[in-house]
Amino acid sequence: MEMDIDGACKPEGKEGEEEKEKGKPIVAMLVGAPGSGKSTFCDNVMRASSRPWVRICQDTINNGKAGTKLQCLKSAAASLKEGKSVFIDRCNLDKEQRLDFVKLGGPQVEVHAVVLDLPAKLCISRIVKRTGHEGNLQCGKAAAVVNRMLQNKELPKLSEGFSRITFCQNEADVQAAVNTYTALGSLDILPHGYFCQTNPNAKTQVSILKFLKRPHETNSQDSVPSQLIKGKGPCSKSQETVSSLSGAASQKIKVSEDPVAGFISQHDYDVPTLAFPSISTADFQFNLEKASNIIVEKVEEFIDKLGNARLVLVDLIHGSKILSLVRAKAIEKNIDSRRFLTFVGDITQLHSKGGLRCNVIANAANWRLKPGGGGVNAAIFNAGGPALEAATTDRAKSLLPGNALVVPLPSISPLYSKEGVTHVIHVLGPNMNPHRPNCLDNDYTKGCRVLQDAYSSLFEGFLSIATAQVKFPSRSSQSIQLELSIPEDKTENILRNHFSHSDQEIKEYGNYESDRSKKCKESENEVVVVMSKEQEMVSSLSGAASEKMKVSEEPAASSISQRGCDVPTLAFPSISTADFKFNLEKASNIIVEKVEEFMDRLGDARLVLVDLTHRSEILSLVRAKAAQKNIDSKRFFTFVGDITRLNSEGGLHCNVIANAANWRLKPGGGGVNAAIFNASGSALEAATKNQAMSLLPGTAVIVPLPSISPLSSREGVTHVIHVLGPNMNPERPNCLDDDYIKGCKILQDAYSSLFEGFLSIAKTQVKFPKRSSKSILSEPSVPEDKIIGTMTKTWAPWVQSLYNIAMQPEKYKDEVLEASDDVVVLNDKYPKAKQHLLVLARFEGLDCLADARKEHLQLLMTMHAIGLKWAEKFLHEDASLVFRLGYHSVPSMRQLHLHVISQDFDSKHLKNKKHWNSFNTAFFRDSLDVIEEVSNHGKATLQDDNRLMSMELRCHRCRSAHPNMPRLKSHISNCQAPFPAALQENGRLVLAQSNSGCDP
Repeated sequence: MEMDIDGACKPEGKEGEEEKEKGKPIVAMLVGAPGSGKSTFCDNVMRASSRPWVRICQDTINNGKAGTKLQCLKSAAASLKEGKSVFIDRCNLDKEQRLDFVKLGGPQVEVHAVVLDLPAKLCISRIVKRTGHEGNLQCGKAAAVVNRMLQNKELPKLSEGFSRITFCQNEADVQAAVNTYTALGSLDILPHGYFCQTNPNAKTQVSILKFLKRPHETNSQDSVPSQLIKGKGPCSKSQETVSSLSGAASQKIKVSEDPVAGFISQHDYDVPTLAFPSISTADFQFNLEKASNIIVEKVEEFIDKLGNARLVLVDLIHGSKILSLVRAKAIEKNIDSRRFLTFVGDITQLHSKGGLRCNVIANAANWRLKPGGGGVNAAIFNAGGPALEAATTDRAKSLLPGNALVVPLPSISPLYSKEGVTHVIHVLGPNMNPHRPNCLDNDYTKGCRVLQDAYSSLFEGFLSIATAQVKFPSRSSQSIQLELSIPEDKTENILRNHFSHSDQEIKEYGNYESDRSKKCKESENEVVVVMSKEQEMVSSLSGAASEKMKVSEEPAASSISQRGCDVPTLAFPSISTADFKFNLEKASNIIVEKVEEFMDRLGDARLVLVDLTHRSEILSLVRAKAAQKNIDSKRFFTFVGDITRLNSEGGLHCNVIANAANWRLKPGGGGVNAAIFNASGSALEAATKNQAMSLLPGTAVIVPLPSISPLSSREGVTHVIHVLGPNMNPERPNCLDDDYIKGCKILQDAYSSLFEGFLSIAKTQVKFPKRSSKSILSEPSVPEDKIIGTMTKTWAPWVQSLYNIAMQPEKYKDEVLEASDDVVVLNDKYPKAKQHLLVLARFEGLDCLADARKEHLQLLMTMHAIGLKWAEKFLHEDASLVFRLGYHSVPSMRQLHLHVISQDFDSKHLKNKKHWNSFNTAFFRDSLDVIEEVSNHGKATLQDDNRLMSMELRCHRCRSAHPNMPRLKSHISNCQAPFPAALQENGRLVLAQSNSGCDP
């Protein structure tokens, strides 16, 4: 994205500040794994740059040999003192490693980061080919080192103290960054901020260079931009600077953006900003000179009313004549450049591509208020999606020249979620093009009057929004919230008063509702939420009028009353009907059938079927069938909205939401699954791993949501239930090939598991959290450990299959190897070695190792003795085997069970890192150690750190590292190294008597 830079130089009063900017040394910190090209980057820049650079490399700092971090710091400080810039050539992959080097910066030293975030495969392949590397990292060590370092990578942020961070995600990015630093002369400075390439095809660095100008280019914006800013040069800086409109120094718009999540700081969002195109000068061919006069005249008229709000004139073309004319005339009138500026870029991507946050954008519309016609109108309707067209149609059917129409943008619009745009103002100017309808035939007297009216209507509309003191939203990767400091009904009255014309059809106050907002009528201590036509919010399930959802809400804070929150509520999507393409008619029958089956058990709890699409066919089918069966619409209804923002955007509080998961219980795949994992953050993924590693079709798993998850703190969700239905899509794995007999059975099981899970939560009588404007505090009426314990007993069928076998072994005679009053022995269904069996405890309430206490000590000893007996039996059959007995710290299956597993790990079921690490890290607790800890301390020590599951793959004998499972399995099949000494102690390994005297 290119920014239009004003050429006006700084006045004399700023000369001293500019001198300070001139010639600042730079600490450029390279951030990247071994093999990412840090040393090559430094060499390429230093070879061609006129700026004096010094490379500080820890591998060579000690007279050509490896040294210490302290030596690097001392050498860097000395070089900076001499006026030289330095490259810090270390991995610097975490904040702690970078901290001391960042401290080298100050008023006279800039600190940059160049992040070489290249694929691990590329880094490893480079290292493998190395010979004679300075750090002696080459050949076989590559994979282990790179994988280990990248596991704990922390990308740098400006908040650490950097003034500029450049992200390179491929070799083209790296070359562009090399070019940037190579061209940096002794007196040059680079713009501040983040420079990150999110689109692999976008030439991000090229456009960054275009932001900068040579000092002699001070009179015209149309001249070819230079790559650098000279010490006494122009007054603006790249992405944090926009064009100045006066002789004063350019005002900087500081953008604080998270490169990974796309977050813009709340401070910078607090400035209401309107981005608008030049009206009528493109397709309508209005005279540019006259148009520029009117723009500047109207800006000057409104500037005193703006407060801290901003107006931004936008054009897509870098050499735009209208921008040049407006800039020159605004300078003549000394218009405040902090509140009116110009910008070159796509008006629909100002934030994502240009770093300029505008909450309101203007559209040069046609009289029909329809998409099409090319230019700005087509671009904005395309970017706004169907939501913008629908919202516009609800407001008006047409627009007269000289008028404007304010349209609150629905939250489902990409312009809202990606760019943070909350309103679009359609405006129509005069037409001077004889090839277009309603041409004024060169009547500029009338044309100028119409254009003046158009800009007046536009700016009045924007001021009505700004006057309402909109507090701009904090961005997340998914969506943006809007908080009004005054009730929206007041805002709408302001807006409506500014725009009226004969063709405009504005709905009456009592009926109109925007997609994002609710009109509230006070009724004693309640607020009746009148649901929007667009969102269809809560749909009635009977032939009667829709039930009104009553919640006690404070409009300013968007809080939900405790009364509304006290009703346990499950929001669930339609399972398998989207990506898995299950027949909608059959699916709707099953949903209604299962809802009816569970309805009598619900009590006051509610079920809500949710879909993002307004005209959802599945919602329509379910509503009709539920109405036929007279299902209570107070306890089961449908809702249109984003399942991850039901409370904050729809006013519907749901303490439990269901996720249409994949079998791996992983993020990704699009749809509901991706949305829920994204909205929940890493906390949900980690919590899910603690409950289960995979999911079978027709089953569900309950995951208590950690309080640190945004879904918990923002939406009040306490649990997520993952559920997997049948797949009827031949393009996806495990398709049932149109076998709807089996498919319907699986879908019935899926909804049964889902609703059973929800009922188990509802029965714990969780008191749902009160919402405040900032956070939600969970207030369970019973202790959390009791709640979790209760839910554990209602896990999906496959998760509690061991429990069922332990409690009723007589029903599983084909699977059970041995049964007694205390234990049941059976083979692991998916063995991870040649011999792998389980010893199950037959005690209620003993779900996992965390439940084991001193009173269970005898049972633990019995389980160990039985396991030892079976290991010795196998050893009698094959003396080459070695066994280990132990427990998983956090098992994926319910019911305490001891693993008896041979150490060959020769199994087709051993497939991934988690399988391996669950038996070969501290996560696996040896049985004898557990017995000793319970005996001495009353409980076992659990090693449930999630990082154990993601540790690099290491051989359990020689501890060598391997890049993937096939390589590891190939290695362990031949490895004859002795087991680590720690495993050989205390009887942790069980081997044949003939081998006991030698190293196993």
